[in-house]
This record gives sequence, C-alpha cells and structure tokens, in this order.
Amino acid sequence: MRILFRAINRRRFLGTVGAGAAGALGVERLMAGEAKASAGIRFGVCTGPENAALLKEAGCDYVEASVQSFLKPDEAEWTPPVDLETLPLGIESYNSFLPGGLKVTGPDVDLERLKAYVTRACERAKHVGSSVIVWGSGASRKIPDGWDRAKAEEQYVAALGLAGPIAAAQGLTLALEPLPTRETNIANTTVEAMGYIRKAEAEGIALMVDLRHFTTMNEPLENLDACKDLLVHSHVGDPLANPDRLKQQLGRLKANGFAARMSIEGGVKDLKKGLKPAVEALRKTWAEA
Repeated sequence: MRILFRAINRRRFLGTVGAGAAGALGVERLMAGEAKASAGIRFGVCTGPENAALLKEAGCDYVEASVQSFLKPDEAEWTPPVDLETLPLGIESYNSFLPGGLKVTGPDVDLERLKAYVTRACERAKHVGSSVIVWGSGASRKIPDGWDRAKAEEQYVAALGLAGPIAAAQGLTLALEPLPTRETNIANTTVEAMGYIRKAEAEGIALMVDLRHFTTMNEPLENLDACKDLLVHSHVGDPLANPDRLKQQLGRLKANGFAARMSIEGGVKDLKKGLKPAVEALRKTWAEA
C-alpha cells in the first residue's frame, strides 16, 4: 500500500484511509491499544519497528517509534516502511517529534511550516493506529541567546496551541516532555511544563514524565502528585540501574492511578541480550511498587 500526501493521489488515499479518518487497520489498532491501555499499564521500548518481533519476545506490549525516521513529516510523500498488517506489535507512540531546525522559539519561528509538519505527522500516526506523540525536541524549543524569555514563552505556548488541536482532530495526544537543563532551557520540570500546558488551554496537549530526567532535575515525588491529572505517558531508562529509586517513583505513579504506557528509552544497549531482563525487571518493580 502506498500513501502519498499529494492531490494527485487523493482519490487513492481517501479510498484506502477514508475521508477525514484513519484506515480500518489504523482504527482497529488504535481501538485495541486504547482498550488494553485502559485495562492497565503497558510497557514498550523506544526503537525502530524492525525490532518489533524482538520486543514481543521480550514481553513488550508495543513499539515507540521515531516521528522523524518513521513518519518523515518533512517529506510530502510517505509510504510506511514496514508491513503494518504483519507487524508483531503495534506502534502505539512516538518520540523525536520536531527536528532542531523547526524552531518554536526565537526569531526563526515559522508557524506555517510547523502546522504543515504537525499535520503530516498526525495524519500518518493516525493511519498507523498510534495515539501518543512525545513532544520533547529540546533543540527546537531552546530559547536563543539574547532572545527575550517572555517573548519565547509566548511563542512556545502559541506553538502548543497550534499543534494540539491538529493532533486532537486525528484522535492523538501530544505529550509534552520536560527535559533537563543540559538539553534545553524551557519546560525543564514537570511543574514548569504543566504551567505551559495550562496557559495554552488547548485540546490535544498533555504531559509525560521521563523518570531519568525527573531524577536529573532533582524533582520531588510530590511533583508527580501535582501533575497526575495531565500525565498520559512515561519513559524510564535502565530498570536495573537503581531499582529502589525506581520503585519509589513507580509507586507514586501507581498510587496516583497512572495506567497508561511506559517506554524504556536508551536504557538497554543490546536489545538481544538485555531487553528481556530489563522488561521483566520493570514489570516486577511495577507489580511490587
């Protein structure tokens, strides 16, 4: 199946995907994933879909792929690089949202380019049957030296307000990721990110927490209480690295009713050797938290 986002292929695209809606495959995957997510937490890994069979064997529930490398929103034409019908696990979420050159703060902001990029990303993610896109993109949102911070914050909130409704129209949520100060200089903590989300007052925008960054920024567990109503997604590093600390953090999420998705990101260098023990450890820690 070939999916081209150009007028010349509109009839074929609409015939396959459905006018204003995802294709049957995407709808089925999305509904199945959401039904399972509502029944309890799901565990996945940030990696390419070519590793889906390995993830399934290790006990994962889904794949978290890259917007830039899989959905390729900068390209007008797109064909899914894998056979979605035979993929062992669904691609339920994404990371690596905006490229560094697509600025949302500073003098080079281009809202029309941002709108086109987000629209393509969300249309394609919906077709695949995904439901969450993690919005980290530290270089994209980094406030340039010498740029007025108040102005930058206005730009950032405006970008959230523009992108959120585009995602919501496709049945998706953009999950804003707090990033540590070594990666960017805005929305560095859960509480700060939550403030920007509330200022935007836009549908389709929520919050995620990466517990590695949460730890790096020395955030207190109470911050997980404060943002519990906005949390829709999470990341962890190596589940075996500091099990006691992880158990505390997962216990707080669990006590707050978190039951969405949790992706291992960057914590397992050799998937063939290390993924299964990592997934087993994460499931065990969650169960005991």
